[in-house]
Amino acid sequence: MTGYGRSGGEIRNHKIRVEIKSVNSKFAEYRFRLPILFRDKEFEIRKLLNGSIDRGKIDFLIEQADADLNEVQINSSLFVRYAEVLNQLSSQAGLGREPLIPSILSLPNVVESSESPLTDEEWAVAENIIKTAIEEFNAFRAHEGLILAGVIQTNVVNIKQYLSQVESFEKGRTDQVRLRLNRMMTEFTNRPDYDANRFEQELMYYLEKIDFTEEKIRLAKHCDYFIEKLNLPASNGRELNFISQEMGREINTLGSKAQEHNIQHLVVAMKDELEKIKEQLANVV
Repeated sequence: MTGYGRSGGEIRNHKIRVEIKSVNSKFAEYRFRLPILFRDKEFEIRKLLNGSIDRGKIDFLIEQADADLNEVQINSSLFVRYAEVLNQLSSQAGLGREPLIPSILSLPNVVESSESPLTDEEWAVAENIIKTAIEEFNAFRAHEGLILAGVIQTNVVNIKQYLSQVESFEKGRTDQVRLRLNRMMTEFTNRPDYDANRFEQELMYYLEKIDFTEEKIRLAKHCDYFIEKLNLPASNGRELNFISQEMGREINTLGSKAQEHNIQHLVVAMKDELEKIKEQLANVV
């Protein structure tokens, strides 16, 4: 599920802007972009995010809008040493001489700040700014979740409606099955090797195989359970995905047992709604 939140404030006469963006993912994955002043606070920031944000690919940015270049120092000797080693490795590996400056600047201890680390009081201010961004981020996700829930619930209701229409075609299906069974009985009872017990066993197996009463009941219950879980306030994307898989199994079994073209059409319509549900669930946390 996408999410977005931002906030701003001022620390040590620096204006800072916090921005959080995300797309859906099975796990919590973070990518940080922090100014030097906050470089040693990544662990604390990660704890804040883990405690307040569910899974997703999350980009976290702190931008120091009025950063002074005089507050940044480059370790020239270390920069030169890194450049010599990287150029030597490039030559040995037969690689082209790609621009190395951005890569070298990201290496440890090359860029340093002349500013002292954040005090506890300053970090408390920064923490509140980050928490505000997290609150806005979660509010954005909650709003998007309500929209998604409405769309998904409509798809589930459509499946239930198609399921209710199956009953209107069951009499025709029963008549077709009765004709088929009469032909079978006539054919087998006139055979010289007719075995009444074996025929009865085969007949019972056939009737059991084409009966889809249980599938209809289970599918209806799965739909009701899905809607119940969908309307809970807690995050439950994984559980909804599991329930949708069970719904798919019942729909497939119903289709394989139907043996009636109108019911088959309804099964196809149910599968179409279920695919729409699965597509939307890919965006649910």
